[in-house]
Amino acid sequence: MYTKKVVLVAAAMSAGKSSIINALVGKEILHAANEATTAKITRIRMGKFSKSSVSAYKRDGSLFDKDKGICGQQLREWNKNELIAEIDVNYALTARHSKTKLNGITILDTPGANNSINGAHGKTFINALKANPHSKILYILNVTQLGTNDDAEILKSIRSHHPAQDVVFVLNKVDLLDEELGESVKYYVEKARGYLTSQGFSSPVVIPLMALPALAGEKKLAQGVLSRTERNLLVGQLEFFREKPQRLSRAALLPTNEKRNWQRRMKKFEKKQVKQLTKTELISFTDHCGLQVLKSLINN
Repeated sequence: MYTKKVVLVAAAMSAGKSSIINALVGKEILHAANEATTAKITRIRMGKFSKSSVSAYKRDGSLFDKDKGICGQQLREWNKNELIAEIDVNYALTARHSKTKLNGITILDTPGANNSINGAHGKTFINALKANPHSKILYILNVTQLGTNDDAEILKSIRSHHPAQDVVFVLNKVDLLDEELGESVKYYVEKARGYLTSQGFSSPVVIPLMALPALAGEKKLAQGVLSRTERNLLVGQLEFFREKPQRLSRAALLPTNEKRNWQRRMKKFEKKQVKQLTKTELISFTDHCGLQVLKSLINN
């Protein structure tokens, strides 16, 4: 089997699961919206493939269709097709990403277990947990909707069917917090810690993350086309980054070495006093967004 490590990604609806996966690969390969967008199990294998490719499989395991390249619209249509049970994506890492810690990793994108519209989603999610008992789990929390009944339901399933509890929690959308109104990243990370502890996860690892700004930064680094919304988001968050480059790294709940290294990188940038958009600054910015430490924890 190709993969050396499987990372199962789970979240309640609208937590930003697809946006985080897109940010990790540096490209919009999954449709992102404030609705239940994942209906199938999608395996995203990342490695030094000559070309990217996608395949869809029926419930009996037979091939439904395959194609070279990755088309987001095609994946969206396959995701809605009732004849398809699973989707495989072989994602060819770019030269810049091939040396990262994502090489050889398989991301397992799962449907939310809380989706009441389609009860089969919950069954698919639990089957994925049972089939991957030794996988790392990446659980996404929405900072604007922390501690919902949906989260509690999914976390209960994880505790029941994944007793190893090798879970990394991501507190997404912290870019929506208004620090001028007292909505500090540290406060919400501590709030997430309290909630997760109450749900049976002691000493949780919690990464505050800004998936959409990180994706915008990754697209800019790849010289991709940014929408007007993405350009405005990037400009605004770069301004905050230049003022307080350590605001996420200081708030994070991480293993000692990971936290120390993240803070060291942010301090190094802070001393440079860079005030212009450069490749170096963009790389530091995506690191500030939580992307680099997330990749590191996924691989460890």
